[in-house]
Amino acid sequence: MEGESDLHSICQFTDHQNVLALCGNSLTQPQREHLKKAQVSKVWLALDRDAAGEKATVKITQQLAADGITVAPLKWHDHKDIDRWFLTVSVLASPLLG
Repeated sequence: MEGESDLHSICQFTDHQNVLALCGNSLTQPQREHLKKAQVSKVWLALDRDAAGEKATVKITQQLAADGITVAPLKWHDHKDIDRWFLTVSVLASPLLG
C-alpha cells in the first residue's frame, strides 16, 4: 500500500490484516531487512496507478527480487488509488448485501 487510506481500505474490505503502508512510494533498507528477517517469501504490492506508482512498483519489485522475495503487483481499473476502488466496489455491492 502506498498510503494510510489504502491500508485502511484493505483492512476494512478484506480479511487481510498483515498489511503495510509505505507512506510514500519507496521501500527503505530497514523495511527490506524487516521483511527478510520475518522470512517473508511473497509480497502483494498495491501502489497508485499513476506514473510515480508504476515506476516505484518496478523498482520495488527489482529490490525485493534481489532479496529473494516474490512480488505480485495488484492491478485494478478505473481508479488511481486502491482505496477509491474498494470504496466504489463496496458502494456498488451494498444493495446486494443488504
